[in-house]
Amino acid sequence: MLFNIALCVCVALLIAVIFCLLEMIKNDMKERKTAGMIARLLPDDKAGLFSDVTVLMPRGRTTQIDHVLVTTHGLYVIEEKNYVGTLIGDINEKKWLKFRHKNRLQLNNPFRQNEAHIHGIRHIMDDPELECVNVVLINGPCKFKGDKPEWLCMGMKEMADNIKRRQDMSIIHPEKVTFIRNQISNRRLTPGLMTDLTHINSLNKRFNQSMKLTYLVTFMFVKTYGRILNYLGGNKTKYR
Repeated sequence: MLFNIALCVCVALLIAVIFCLLEMIKNDMKERKTAGMIARLLPDDKAGLFSDVTVLMPRGRTTQIDHVLVTTHGLYVIEEKNYVGTLIGDINEKKWLKFRHKNRLQLNNPFRQNEAHIHGIRHIMDDPELECVNVVLINGPCKFKGDKPEWLCMGMKEMADNIKRRQDMSIIHPEKVTFIRNQISNRRLTPGLMTDLTHINSLNKRFNQSMKLTYLVTFMFVKTYGRILNYLGGNKTKYR
């Protein structure tokens, strides 16, 4: 009886982990696809492209940036959204609306969301005045109704065209470009499952929200597995 219960629990945990992994792999594939398209459309700038950048903030918090493009003509912090329908909003408003058929959904202003990511870049650079371009990239069959913000890009081509128009500009000195790229490489947390789950956990704590069950199970499993490995590794060192 106990064996059957334990077996059912193990199977349920395994299913939760699989669902979590599949969802995160799907999200990762979308971001990789976008990164590949940015590199193809902007070949002269691809050396300065960083994707899935997670940085540690004060008080143990984290912020996760979809894409950062570091060039002499600007430092572009890119928030990627996959929307279907019609968007309505103002760059200064806290909330936007998305309509699809008869459904209406209230969303956080993506430009405001991206301000937190820009703050993260400025934090690791120790430069609160670092000039960044706040870019929101909308992927999917979506249109914007009203006065569209300059850097609200409805698709990859529009974003690439906006950036290409600035390629003759000299905003950041080449030496500083190299410095910024090195700082991002050195200060970002190692991309991977544990980093993503730690960030999600950090967000949930910050906003007093419960972690999605499949994520929570996977997070606890990975943490426990890591502690076991560290313990075993410590014991091997101890008894050499």
